[in-house]
Amino acid sequence: MIDSARLEHALITVARRYAPSLIPTGWQRPGDYPGALPELARALASYNVLLMSAEAPQTSVKHWTDGYQSFYQLLSGTLFPSFTRVSAFYIDQQEPLIVALYGEATPVITAMAGYVAPYVVARQGMRPPEVEILGMMDMILEEVEATDLPRDDYRRLRDSGAQVLRQLLDSGVRQMPLTPPTRAMIFDDMTAQRPNPPATPQSQRTAPPPPTDLPEPPPAPAPPPSDLPEYLPPPPVTPPTNEPPKRRFDPDAVPIFFNPGSGSQRGTNVPPVPPLPPRDRQGQ
Repeated sequence: MIDSARLEHALITVARRYAPSLIPTGWQRPGDYPGALPELARALASYNVLLMSAEAPQTSVKHWTDGYQSFYQLLSGTLFPSFTRVSAFYIDQQEPLIVALYGEATPVITAMAGYVAPYVVARQGMRPPEVEILGMMDMILEEVEATDLPRDDYRRLRDSGAQVLRQLLDSGVRQMPLTPPTRAMIFDDMTAQRPNPPATPQSQRTAPPPPTDLPEPPPAPAPPPSDLPEYLPPPPVTPPTNEPPKRRFDPDAVPIFFNPGSGSQRGTNVPPVPPLPPRDRQGQ
C-alpha cells in the first residue's frame, strides 16, 4: 500500500500544477488535508489528470502506461478529435509507482478514473468473460455520452475498447485502488470475487528497486515575482457538451524515454512517463 503522507504529498504536488483551487488554505505538510485522499484524486480527474499507483517490474511499466494512453486516444479520437493529446509522468521515484496521466478531453479522463482504473484493480490477472468486458465498455460509453453514435461506429468503438481493457488486465502490473469507482456497488462485488493472493514469506517481503532509468528530480522552481500570486488560478471548468475546453499546458513539451533508441513499432515509441513539469508562473 501507499504511505498516506507520500500519497497526500503527491496529490498536492499535482494539484499545485493543474488545480490550485483544490488545495485547502493553510496546507503546509502531509496530514493537513482535511478530506479523503481518494476524493482528491477523483477531483483531479475533473482537471484532466488521472492518478494511478502500481507495483510493477520495470519491464511492464511502459506496457501498462501505453495501454492507458491507447484507451484514452481511442475514445478521444472518436468523440473529441481535437483533444487527443495525452502523456504520462512519474510523480516521484519511490515504490510503489505513482503515475499521472494527463489528457485534454476531460470527459474521457473522468470516465477512466471512475471506470477503467477501478475495473483494472478489481479484475487484474483474471480472465473475465467477454460479456462482462463489453458490459463495462457500455457503461463507459454511456458515461461519455457516446450512445448516440451510429450503430456500427458504436460497436467498433466498444469492441476496440474491450480489447484494450483486456490488455490492461494482462499487463503484468499490480495496480492499487486510488480513484473511487463511479458505481461503487458494482466494483465492490467484483473485488469480493477475487481470490486471495498467496501469502509472501516474511523473508521475501522486500520492495523492488525503483526503475534505474528515471531522470533526476526537476530542480525546485524559483520564487514567483512579488507582484504575482504564488499559484495562478486554473481556467474555468465547465462540463463540455461536444468538446472539452482547451488546456493551457502542452504535455508534448516534456518527452522522456524508458528505452532510448529501442523499438520502432506503435506501443514502444509513445512518449512514456515524463516527470511532473515545473510550474509555469505565467500560466502559459
